[in-house]
Amino acid sequence: MGKEIWLCLRLEDVILHAISDLPKSSTHNHMAGKIHMLYPQGVFMRVIINCGFPLVSLITHASVIEMVLKPGMAISASFKAVASQLFPADPSLFV
Repeated sequence: MGKEIWLCLRLEDVILHAISDLPKSSTHNHMAGKIHMLYPQGVFMRVIINCGFPLVSLITHASVIEMVLKPGMAISASFKAVASQLFPADPSLFV
């Protein structure tokens, strides 16, 4: 109790939505931020979002084009709670 933890997500589990277009869904963990950077990673695009901390999503090139994503754009990111993994922030506590 009272220990720091890291919340880790797989890049492909971070879903992006336009701020004005938040769908009704079972994802209840939403964070608003601004796109810091986009860059290609193989057949996908890596999107780095500043939500007060760096949050990274991996999406298709088609999604980038369809959503007209660009640096500085406001965006909402979400993830399902079951996608999260929690780890102690202190590496000496790993077993």
